[in-house]
Formats: sequence, structure tokens, C-alpha cells
Amino acid sequence: MSNVKVSVIIPVYNTEQYLAESIESALDQTLKEIEIIVVDDGSSDDSGRIADAYAALYGNISVIHQENQNLGGARNTGLYAAKGRYIQYLDSDDVLRPEALEHLFNFAEKKAADVVTCDAVSFCEETFDTSVMNNYTRNKIGIDSEKVWNGKEFWNTFYKQGGVFNNAYLLFCRKDFLDEHKISFEKGVYYEDNEHGLKIHLLAQRLVYLPEQLYVRRYRTGSIITSPCSMTHLLSQITSVKKIWTNLFTFCTQQDNTECVSIYLASNIRKIRNVWERTEMIDYPQLVGKLEDLFSFIEQNKDAVERVTKGLVFHNILELTDYVLSKEAELGINMHLLQNISRQRHLFHYLEKHVEMQQYREIWVSVVVPIYNAESYLEECLDSILEQTFPNLEILLIDDGSTDGSADVCKRFRKIDKRVKYFYKFNGGSTSARKLGVQNATGKYVMFIDADDYIKPDMISYMVDIAENNEADIVTDTFITDVNQQDYPQGGKLEEGVFRGEDLKKKVLPNMFYRNILEHWGIWPTLWGKLFKRDIIGEKILELDERIFYGEDAASVFPACLKANCIYIIKKYFYHYRAVQNSVSKSVNKDLLDNMYYLHEYLYRIFSDSEYSEVLLKQLGYYMLNVMNHAGQKLFHIPYSLEEAQHLKQSIIQRDKQIQALKEINTGLASEVKVQRENIVKLENEIKTLKGKNIPSIWVLPVEKLKDNPKIILYGAGKVGQLFYRQIIQSEELELIAWADKSAIVGKGQIFPEKIKELDYDMIIIGVANESMAEQIEKELMELGITKDKIFWEKPRKINL
Repeated sequence: MSNVKVSVIIPVYNTEQYLAESIESALDQTLKEIEIIVVDDGSSDDSGRIADAYAALYGNISVIHQENQNLGGARNTGLYAAKGRYIQYLDSDDVLRPEALEHLFNFAEKKAADVVTCDAVSFCEETFDTSVMNNYTRNKIGIDSEKVWNGKEFWNTFYKQGGVFNNAYLLFCRKDFLDEHKISFEKGVYYEDNEHGLKIHLLAQRLVYLPEQLYVRRYRTGSIITSPCSMTHLLSQITSVKKIWTNLFTFCTQQDNTECVSIYLASNIRKIRNVWERTEMIDYPQLVGKLEDLFSFIEQNKDAVERVTKGLVFHNILELTDYVLSKEAELGINMHLLQNISRQRHLFHYLEKHVEMQQYREIWVSVVVPIYNAESYLEECLDSILEQTFPNLEILLIDDGSTDGSADVCKRFRKIDKRVKYFYKFNGGSTSARKLGVQNATGKYVMFIDADDYIKPDMISYMVDIAENNEADIVTDTFITDVNQQDYPQGGKLEEGVFRGEDLKKKVLPNMFYRNILEHWGIWPTLWGKLFKRDIIGEKILELDERIFYGEDAASVFPACLKANCIYIIKKYFYHYRAVQNSVSKSVNKDLLDNMYYLHEYLYRIFSDSEYSEVLLKQLGYYMLNVMNHAGQKLFHIPYSLEEAQHLKQSIIQRDKQIQALKEINTGLASEVKVQRENIVKLENEIKTLKGKNIPSIWVLPVEKLKDNPKIILYGAGKVGQLFYRQIIQSEELELIAWADKSAIVGKGQIFPEKIKELDYDMIIIGVANESMAEQIEKELMELGITKDKIFWEKPRKINL
């Protein structure tokens, strides 16, 4: 058995200027039962020869020469050769105090320690910037030096106070402890002490602190830590994060306090970007590969990292992911890799929210998303839900028998985020889908979001805060309507604020959903955009007659309002409603007339039984007139509001009569004639405004002449073209293949004329009123190779209301 008490391991790489001083400090130790192992890590200066000269003079010095493996690899070589009971690392430009090893050894033996950690004193060369020097003393933070600490306990107690040093040369370790746990260094990288020191703390059962500055640390230019950042620094920092994370979930359980270790990990993640920004020459393919490896590592170990990681870790990894995606062009990320990183970003966002969820034990929001063939918009919708700042959600995706790729999108998000739950049912309409969602909801609150809409990140957090602070049963919002990428703010006309008791009875219920023949919503009649107490809305959803498919939101919302003790109205415009042409609320259905009957009977029964029946039934009458008006538009393809047109026509007729009456008055008095003329001009201007701004004109599409050639390409995006577009997409006889224009707006689904020849169609309709313009368009189309028999134009018939 070896009688060597301590093995001093000195890794060397091109430090000829300092090596002799370092070796001499080891030789001068008051503890004599030591060995000194010098590992020449491929030095190109005289370091190796200096080490060999000392070995020739002193029997306790051995030298190992090897090809360069960086500091960690050199230390590993020395550790494998060591015979001492304890290991002390000494960098080849630093020195030990003469009494260092004796004090460390005796203290370790006295405490039967796995690890002794001590302090150090720092000094620097004259040319060195002293502002980057570390203070390696802990004598002012109250560490009990007589106590034997568990390594995790020591870390959790003193990390936030700056009392944990991971430097290998400040961790005097029993060799059996290192061997038992296979504790060594990562080869070929910098920052190797980061994960090595953490691993020692996580595994040490007996760690003690010796409050003496026994190590002398030199700061100098040209060392690893002070050199300009290179690719090795950048890649090493990424490796360090991966190793730290591995140690965290390998050596910590769910019962451990991992807050401080997570803070340490988070700071190392943040350093990746810091080193990146300080690195001038970057090998981007190598960097992208290393980052992709890190992201995949997290994904593959999701359950493990989720179990023990806390705090800002996932926030920082999410920020790093966003930084990578922001550099897409610079990094040269291919589409497949870009999609992969974007997918991983969803996972990191979920993990961030999972950590935050722990503080919200009693509040849970069930978000119900009814889905039917919404593949084009579903991912944006779900992204907006998963990115909510309020994390404590369950997201219930109710697939109502979709025949497109909606199911694949749902299943992909379910894999990413445990909060997502997917349900499939045979097609039965949005009401049946919402019922299934409510039946499976576990939250205190329920929110409905349509699959083609999206919400702002702080919507749920804000509304839950309002609900909790005011004990509100319903929180209802204004919203933004998105039509062809144009935003239009909308919402109910009741003022912002809280309504309960008398305010609820006198201000809300009489003006809740209708006031007169024209639309005047007090509370907008949609389930989406609102936060409900689950017991308030659940009962009303489950009672709803499923034969009602148009007006079904109103048939749920307003009965729920009757049940509520407190309603809070906000004006924040969190919800973005997308006006999608083929959505349920836009489609034509011949059962609409039956729907009107069921809707009226359902609401009439509920309102009649209410103590507020008088004000409610009056509103119901106005509401049904409006619903039937909108149904008429859908059934008969009328692209304008009959109700609004009738109202405006009556306004113009009334003003015409006033003008005639004024013209017939002739008092002969100049002052009165002047007033009459001023009034006439005022009324004529009002009529001009009404006609020019509000009353629609209709250019009628000759559907009968086109039904034998139903596959249509519409050319023209002006006023006539836009009216033709609406009539084509509402027609059951015609199918719109494409909408073309020389000034096409791709975001509105338009194409340039050159694309027409790639499509399969029956007829091109020129949507302009001017004959010479139509002839010019026809000529241009024929120049593209389109035959005249495929082009249709006739002077469109105009109807002024």
C-alpha cells in the first residue's frame, strides 16, 4: 500500500516562465509524504525540459509527456497515475503556500472528509487588468468550519452568498471518493471546472471548509481564461451546459432542493450568448451542429430535466433558441433544421411554463378549442395559447371530425406540452365539441378559443387576475377583427368596469344584448374572448339544444350572464378574431330557417322564466330580427346588410323631404331666406356623406351564364372585382380557383396573371366595369397564351340601394 498522503498534479502547457516557481512551491511543502506529477500536455516551449530536469533531481517528481488534450485531459492523466490518498491540483502558473498540503491533509483526516474546500489569494502581473480578478475568500459569510456538510446542503446554503467555488485547485479531494464516483474532467474543452466542481458538491457526503488562503492564484495575460474568445471557448460553453444539466438530473431527485443548482445552470446558459457575441471568427456549421445537439439533448431527456430543473433555466434556453432563430440567415439553417428548432422551442416554452405553474396551486384555466378543418390557422392559435404568461392551463383540443391535417397538428402539440389534451369525435358541430370540452375541463375557469383565432400573451393572466381580485363569474373583453390582415377593434358598448348587484340589474341586463332595431350589443354574443367560472358556463353549454348552430354562442353567453353574480368588462383587445370565409359563421346552410325557430324557442323559454323577463324578451325580439336578416344574407347570397341599407335609405328620404319643405317656404325676409339656404346646404351635405360612405352599390355577377363553366379564375381586385369575389365564394354553383391581378396582394390570396397558365380552370372572369379596360386585360391574357373562349366579360349590371 502506498504511503503517499497527497498527489499534487500539475498540468503544463507552454508555461516555461512560471513552471519552476510552481514546482518549487510543491517541493517546499511542510508535508513531505507527497508525490508531484507533472503532465506536459504537448508544450511547444521549454516546459517539458524544465519538468524533466526537476524529475532528474527529485525522486518524488514524475513527468508524463502527451499530445495536447487541454487542461481537463492533462489533469485526467495525472489522476489516473496518482497513488496518493488525496488529490491536489496545481495550475502551472500558480503556487501553494508552504503549509497548504499539511493543513488540508490534517483537516481532512480529522473530519474524515471526502472534500476540503479552502480559500485563495489572487495576484496579477503589472500589465493585467485587475478588474477581472476574483476574490477567493469566504471568511465573512459565516460558514461553520467545524461542521461536516453534505455537499448539496453546502451548495444550497452558500451559493447565493458567493460561497461556492468550483475551481478544481480549491477542492482537496480523497482519491477513493473521486474513483468511486468516476469524477474526472471533460477532455478537449475549456470551462472544465464548471461541471467538475458541481459534480463533486452533488456527490460529496462529507464536505468541510477550511477558512485559510492556502492557494495563490496568478492572473496573467495569455492564459486560457484571459485569452480572446475563440470557437473552442464557444463550443466549450455549450458542452459545459450539457454536462451541468446531466449532473443535475442524474444526481438530484425531485425531493432535493435544486433551486441554487438551477440558478447556476441558468447563468451558464446565458454565458453561451455572451461568449458567442465576443467570438469574432465563428464556424457556423460547427456552431449550429453543437446547438442542435444541445437542444436535442434537452428534448430527449425532457422528463428528467423537467423533474428537477427550476427557476430561469428554461427562460434562458428559450431566449437562446430565439436568438438562434433570429440569426437564421447568418447561420445558414436549412428548412428541416429550422422546423426542428422551432418545434423544440415549443417544448422549451412548455417547460418554462411548467416551472412557473408550481406557484399557482389553486388556479387552473381550462382552454377549450373546438376544431374542424382548421389546419391553416391552428398552429398559430395553439402557439398563442402555449405562450401565455399565465402558465397554469390545460388546453383541451376537441377535433370535431376534421378531414384535413388538423389532427396531426394537435398530436404534435400534445407531444410537446403535457398541458395539451387531444379528443377526437365524429362531426357534430361546435356546440357538441364545446360540450365535450366542458365535460373534460378541470379548471376553476373555462375559456373558449376558436381554432382560426389567436390571443395576446398576457390575456389569460390579466383576466384571471381580474376574476380573482373581484370574484367575477365572467370577464368579457373587446376584440380585434382581422379581415384580410387589416385590424378592426370591436366589442360591446357597455362601459368598462365591474358590475354586481344593482349595477348588474339596472345597467347590464336591460342592455345586455340588444337595444333597438339596429345592432347594439352590450356584451358581444360570442363564447370566445371571455373567461367564465366553470360552474357558470358549464351548465349552460351542456343544456344547449345542439340543433342550434347559428346563434349558439348567444344562446350560451346570455343565459350564463343571468346566472352570474358579478360580470367584469375590460377594454384591452387581447383576442384576435380572424374573419375566415369558409368558417362556420360564414357558411351557407339550408337549415338556417329551422335554426331560427329553435334559437328563438330556446331563448324565449329561458328568458320567460327569469324575473327580468320583460326587458329580456324585448331584447330578444330585436335580436331575432337581426339574426333573420343575417340568415337572409347567407341564404340568398346578398353581400350587404338589408337592415343598414333600409335605415340609411330612410334617413336620406327624410332629409330630401326636409329640403323640399324648406324650398317651398318663401317669407320674403332676407334673414330667414338665408337661414333656409344654409339649412338646405347642410342637409344636402349630409345626404352626400350618407350616399358616398355608407350605402352599398352592387355589381351583379351573371351566375346563370357561368354555371356551365363553374371553375372560375377571377381577374381584377378593384371595387367590381371585390364584389364579384364575394359573390363567387358565396355561390353554390361556382368554384373560385384563383383571384388574379397585376397588382396582386399575396397576403389576400391573390396571384399574378403569369400564374394562371399553371392552373386548371373553365373560365376567366374579368371583374371590371370599364369596357376599354376589359379589352386591354383580354389582350394581355391572350398574349399569355390564353384563348379567347376561356375569357368572359360583359358590362356588369349595377344596383344602387
